[in-house]
Amino acid sequence: MVGISIEGSTPAMHRAMRGRNADLDEVIEAARLVRKEPDVGLKRGTVVSGVNRGDLLALAGARRTPDSSGIGYRKRSSSASRRRPWT
Repeated sequence: MVGISIEGSTPAMHRAMRGRNADLDEVIEAARLVRKEPDVGLKRGTVVSGVNRGDLLALAGARRTPDSSGIGYRKRSSSASRRRPWT
């Protein structure tokens, strides 16, 4: 099991939480690499603070795309709004 943290729905919010050198694209790419390993699970997490609490709805409104990697984000449709955000 490998854990990754995604702290915001945008690179700017992710950097605000993780520091100026944090790169959301690198996190997503690392997750893609992990997903290619057949016997390794991937756990996604988010730390919530006063910095990103206003971004939580946008983050929850993101979901995995059905691309080959299984990692990526898009805005959910209204019909998907009742589903868990990362499924």
